[in-house]
Amino acid sequence: MKERTLAEIMKEMDHHVNKGNLGKVMDLVDDHGNLIDRMEYAIIDGDLELVGHLETLGVNSIHERFIRVAIRAKDFDILQHHILMGANIDEIIEFSSQMQVPLVELWAHAHKAHHNS
Repeated sequence: MKERTLAEIMKEMDHHVNKGNLGKVMDLVDDHGNLIDRMEYAIIDGDLELVGHLETLGVNSIHERFIRVAIRAKDFDILQHHILMGANIDEIIEFSSQMQVPLVELWAHAHKAHHNS
């Protein structure tokens, strides 16, 4: 069975909202949440392959929530992926500082310095 993209889930949700089918809407809300949860767990596990797969389904891996998860996990491969996907290095520095994760903050400063030289 083909996995649905976030866009497909949202389209189906709109359809059922218009029909007043609250039960089906709630099922789709669960499906949406499950995709988001899978991305979070993929990041925690450092599973770049799954992160990439979920991105193809429309999950935005560089959403602040997921950047913060990668910072908490101190996963530099995932953080590097986030940067390659367009995450802002200054935000990574800021979030690392706010979250008191100095190792990631130092890494992000070094990454920024290296790429600005």
